[in-house]
Amino acid sequence: MSTVVRPSGPLPRRVYWVRRLLLILVVLALVWGVTRLVASTASGDQAGADPSPAVEEIEEAPTATATPTDEPRLSKRDRRRERIKQERQEKRERREARQAEREANRARTVSAVLPPPEGACDLTQVSVLPSVPTGYEAGGTVDLRLAFSTLQPVPCSLDLDADRLLLLISADDEQVWTSTRCRDAIPEQSVVLRPFWTASVQVPWTGQRTGDRCSPRAAFAASGQYQLHAAVLTGEPAATEFTLLEPPPPPKPWRPKEPSDDEEADEPPDDEPPDDEEPSEPESQTGGAPEPGDEELSSND
Repeated sequence: MSTVVRPSGPLPRRVYWVRRLLLILVVLALVWGVTRLVASTASGDQAGADPSPAVEEIEEAPTATATPTDEPRLSKRDRRRERIKQERQEKRERREARQAEREANRARTVSAVLPPPEGACDLTQVSVLPSVPTGYEAGGTVDLRLAFSTLQPVPCSLDLDADRLLLLISADDEQVWTSTRCRDAIPEQSVVLRPFWTASVQVPWTGQRTGDRCSPRAAFAASGQYQLHAAVLTGEPAATEFTLLEPPPPPKPWRPKEPSDDEEADEPPDDEPPDDEEPSEPESQTGGAPEPGDEELSSND
């Protein structure tokens, strides 16, 4: 009987390398298999845990929804509140904007410092424009208004007095009043004139006429139409018209009413009593005639 005898002794180097490669491949296969198993297990656990929140959301959704009848009512109330809130906010913003604008205007308001006059005005460059307000009545004081201006490019000072300012009031080419006779009517003052500006001065007129001289006892000018002429010395004159109204009549003095002849006839005399009064009996005096009762008493005695 024959037997198989395995060779003994060291094997070739190639056999060992093949065995080693096979062992490495088996180990890698085991590692890859374990990794896949762990990954599939983790994904399965996650997939199994996800459906529960979905179910919870589906179950909780009906409880969170409001009824169809309540939802529009709440939204309308909310819109109304929002609109009121927005209107109040807009009013507050407008009020704050106006306040800010006023403060800005006050901040922009600055005091203008005008330059001082540079010497006296050239009278040939000065013009005057007279005017008289309406509503004055004859017999009273009238304010004559004069507007001065200059053509000079720089401010200047104008000294007014009766020698530099001439005023004349006339009616139908008849002289009524003039400042050359009433020199005290022109106030002595200094006026600053500036380019493109006018300076106003008032001169009071007593309303009286002037004859050869200015008298406080002169007659007053009557009501009617008058002309006021004004001029600065060596300057061009200017004129305007005005009207003095008729003053109201003075009130009549009070006098007691005198009775007429008919009223005197109707009144009873002082010594006669009125018709509705009975005549009074004369009072008895001591020592007079006795009464009827007294006579009877005396006879019985």
